[in-house]
Order: sequence, then C-alpha cells, then structure tokens
Amino acid sequence: MWCYRIVRAKTQLYDVEKARQEIMRAERLTLEFSRNWQHPSPQLSLFDAGDVHILANKLLEQCDSEYMKSWFAPRALIEILYYRHLIETFDFEYKDLLRVLLSRAMRSSRLVPHYDLATPKEPLAVGVEYWCRKHNRMCTPIDNCITKIHAYSQDTVRRIDTFNQLRTSAQIYPLHGDSRTINLDTILQGKKITGIFSSPPYVGQIDYHDQHNYAYELFNIPRNDNLEIGPKSDGKSKRAQQAYVEGISDVLRHMQNYLIEDADIFLVANDSFGLYPQIAQASGLKIVEEFHRAVTKRTEQGNDPYQETIFHMKRDN
Repeated sequence: MWCYRIVRAKTQLYDVEKARQEIMRAERLTLEFSRNWQHPSPQLSLFDAGDVHILANKLLEQCDSEYMKSWFAPRALIEILYYRHLIETFDFEYKDLLRVLLSRAMRSSRLVPHYDLATPKEPLAVGVEYWCRKHNRMCTPIDNCITKIHAYSQDTVRRIDTFNQLRTSAQIYPLHGDSRTINLDTILQGKKITGIFSSPPYVGQIDYHDQHNYAYELFNIPRNDNLEIGPKSDGKSKRAQQAYVEGISDVLRHMQNYLIEDADIFLVANDSFGLYPQIAQASGLKIVEEFHRAVTKRTEQGNDPYQETIFHMKRDN
C-alpha cells in the first residue's frame, strides 16, 4: 500500500507553483512550531507559546506507536507529528506529496548511524557518539527532522518541476493489488498491454513492509506482510527459493492474460541462485536476451558492488 502511494505521488500531474507553495508552507510552519516548542519567544509571531505546548502534548498523547517513540529523538518526533497534523488538518491539495516528503525526511532522521539507513537493527541513544564509516569521523545520530524536511522540500520541488517538463501526454494508472490476482479489465477495457518492465523482489533479501515501517506506523497503513514474495523473513533456503519461483511464476502467468501475443517482458533480478530460467519455463516464457550490470550499494555507502541481470523474456510459442 505504501509503495502504491509513493508511485501515485511521483506520477501525479502537478501545478508546480502551487505544490511549491504548499511544501514551503508546511516546512515554514513546522520550523516555527519547533522553535517555539524548544524556546518560547514573543518574537515568534506565528504561534502563541502556550498553544504550542498544548498542541505538542496532545500530539504526543495521541501517538501510540512505540516504534515512533523509540526510533526518533524528542525534537524529531514533535516535528514529525506536527507535520502530519498539518497534512491532516490544513486544506492542502497535494497531501500525498507531503506524506511522501515527510516519510523521506523520517527515514533519514531516525536514531541510527548515518551509514546504516537501510537495515538498522536497533535505535541509538540520543547524543551517543559512534565512529561513522560514511563521514570517517565521530558522529551522533540526528536529533531533529526539520533539517531533512528542508532538504527534501527543496529536492521535491526540483524533481516534480523536472518531471513536468519531461513527461509526455501518456496516461499513468497506479494500481494497488496482488499482481498474482489483480483484475486489469476495468482499466484496459479490452485492450492489451505491449510489455512489462519490473524489478521483482529478490529471494530473502528485503522485507518491504519493515523497510518502510516508519511510514506504516505514522500513517496507520494496513500491512500485508503475508502477501510478500521472497521476504527476508523466509530466508534463502531451498524451500524459500521454490516458494519464490512459484510466486513470480504465478505473477507472470496471470499477467499474460493482459499481454499482446508478442509482448516483451523485462525483469531486473539479482539471480544469484539461477532461478529465472526455471521461472521462465514455469511461466510459459523463454529468455531471449540477458543484460548484466554491477550495482553499488549506494544507501549503505559500500564499495562492494553486486551483479544484477535484466532478463528479456517473450512467450515460448
């Protein structure tokens, strides 16, 4: 569900100037609210200091997520909860865009080492020092969210402006559902799809719900962990590999109901177990071409690239 919301926000057609104004307004209000919460001052005319603390206490009381309380410093948590409050109560037109922006800021504002954003095991204490492999010096975890809100506000405006200039008139329909069973007839209305380009999950590498846990917690999004294909929690055993083959094959067989006869299917996979020839055969497909590339783990700041393959498949008639 969260990935669907991300795709919808990224592909929506925006009035760029209005989006910019809403993004800047949300950032400005959050900054002023945070400043007045930390250091009440009559010079901050946007808020009354008493009202700030009343609202802050109310937002904290309403936060029943132990995850949120554990993984964010007090100041960061207040800023996150207030930004969410703005989204829920103000007349913003682009609420999902603001939600995605906030989730990006949250991810980088957790109490974790700067080099371990992808798979942190537990939160650090506020103010604790650690040796940072990313910056090659002693660091402390970030204690606020507004710094990242500011950075991603600027970045979001730039991205949607760039995309608006590049996009064509092609229609985009983000859908939410299980790709093994989803009904596309209402969208296609008898038409057929000419191809698929997708990056399926890899065997036992990522639990996608856990990867975005902060967003699920903040926005109270229902989870469907049991429907993931190849989740990390299932491991990489032979049994897990076979379940993965069956899951991806189910998707490909179902999607062929909506494809033209000569459709091209491109799948990006880290096929370290050599499963995709078996998947293609089980799906009634053939691999006609393979493209290989090395990928650097940018999120982890690592220098140990791994191999990915882009499999070009077609029906095996």
